[in-house]
Amino acid sequence: MVLLAAPLATAAKTDARTCTAARDSAVALRTGKHLREARQQLTLCAAASCPGDVRKDCARISADVEAAVPTLVFTATDASGREVKAVQVDMDGQALADSLDGSALEVDPGVHVFTFTADFWTPVTLKLDIGAGEKRRPEHVAMTKANAEVVVLPAVPPEVPPAAPPGRPAEKSNPVGIITGGLGFAGSVGVILGGVYGMLAITSKDQQQADCASTSQCGSHSAALHDHSTALSDGTISTIAFIAGGVLLAGAAGYYFGVGGSSPSNGSTGMLFAPSVLPGGGGAALRGEF
Repeated sequence: MVLLAAPLATAAKTDARTCTAARDSAVALRTGKHLREARQQLTLCAAASCPGDVRKDCARISADVEAAVPTLVFTATDASGREVKAVQVDMDGQALADSLDGSALEVDPGVHVFTFTADFWTPVTLKLDIGAGEKRRPEHVAMTKANAEVVVLPAVPPEVPPAAPPGRPAEKSNPVGIITGGLGFAGSVGVILGGVYGMLAITSKDQQQADCASTSQCGSHSAALHDHSTALSDGTISTIAFIAGGVLLAGAAGYYFGVGGSSPSNGSTGMLFAPSVLPGGGGAALRGEF
C-alpha cells in the first residue's frame, strides 16, 4: 500500500503545479493583450482537478477576458454591391477565416493587418486599430475582379478655334497728323470767319456811303454813324480772325514739316499764307506745295 500511495501523491502535486502555471501564464498573456491565448490557459486552470483557490482565480480572470475579447464582422461586396462570401481572411499573416458568412471573428486588441483573398479577385489589405471590448464591429471590404478590363478612352484634343483670316494691319495713330490737322482746322475756321466779317464790314461801309455820301448830302446822319460803327467792329473782328487763322495755319505747316520730319521726294515742299487788310475789306492768300 505504501508503494502505491507515493505515485498518487506525486501526480497530485504535478497537477497543482500545472494549474498554477496555467493561471500565471493567463495573467501574463492578458496583460500583453493576447486574450485568445490567455483563454486557452484559463481553460486548463479551471479544471476540476486543480486546487480550489486556483480555480477561483481562473474563473474570475476568465470572465474579464471574455468581456475584453473584441469581435469583427466583415462584409465583402463587388462593384455592383453584390456580396462576396468565398473570401479567405488572414490576420498578421495567420489564417483567421476561410469564408465570410456574417459570423463574428474573435481577435486580440491592438493594430492588425487583415488580408482578404479569393479566386478571380484582387487581394485587399486593411489595417485596423481594434480596441478591447469591441463586439461585432462591422467592417466593409470592396472587392474588384483580378482580370477586369479597363477601358481607356482616347484623349480628345481640345478644339482649336479656326485662325482668323489675315486682315489689314491696324493702323497706328499718327500724333503729328492729329496735331497738324487740329491746327489746320482751327486756322481754316479763323480764315473763314475773317472773310465773313470782312464782307460784313464792306457791306456796312457801302451802306454808310449810301446813307450819307458827303457832309452836304446826308439824308440819315444817325444811320450813317451806326453803319460806320458796325463796319469798324466787323473789320476789327475780321482782322483778328485772319491773323489768328494765319498763325494757326502757319503753325500747322511748321509742325508738320519741322517736328513731323517729312522730307520732300520731288521738288520743294512748303506752305505760304499771307493775310491782308485793305481799306475796303480784308483778304488772305494761302498756297501750298507738297
